[in-house]
Amino acid sequence: MRAGLTCSRFAVEISRGNNEANVMVLGSKVLGDDQALALAELCLETRFRGRVARRRRGDDQRTRMELEAAPE
Repeated sequence: MRAGLTCSRFAVEISRGNNEANVMVLGSKVLGDDQALALAELCLETRFRGRVARRRRGDDQRTRMELEAAPE
């Protein structure tokens, strides 16, 4: 599970497109209802574009750590 702080169009596009976030974090004090709905729609429409190399290394490292810590 990956959460992304999504207070702008740019943040949504980066969170979904580059980081493959599947949870949106919206600030109720920062966004109005219409803005939040527009960002949610954008999030649902934005497709994952693929990981950049540094992100892939971090993901691989986290996966290894999770597998090592998992009970058998």
